[in-house]
Amino acid sequence: MALTDVHTRRRRLRTGEELEPHDPRLSDAEWRRFSLLCADLLGPADALPQRRKSYCVFTCFNRLIMDVHYWACGLPRKEDVCDGWIGDGAVWGQPFRFNDLARIVIPRTFGTEYSGRMAARSNIKSNIRT
Repeated sequence: MALTDVHTRRRRLRTGEELEPHDPRLSDAEWRRFSLLCADLLGPADALPQRRKSYCVFTCFNRLIMDVHYWACGLPRKEDVCDGWIGDGAVWGQPFRFNDLARIVIPRTFGTEYSGRMAARSNIKSNIRT
């Protein structure tokens, strides 16, 4: 939504004017542009937590019908971003159509913890490049 649209909506709310219906979903082109921008700014992603350079959680409208589930993984790589979806077998592990994405959260920092045969260790990383 353009800044002028936001100001128009606020003015209409203050004055009691009728608001036109608004679909909060981003278009496929907007999701694609967002995904490519994240890949450019935040760097390469990986499905394995130890190798992640970026991190996000997201949920889909179809999943919200059943329960509230967020997938946690790296952000999609440029080659994963298609015209209307995130590709199959990519960082996200399965295809997700842009029009089904309900919310994506990109934290400022994220941590990973490892355990197993080796001693437990943790690592804090940042999604924000300085």
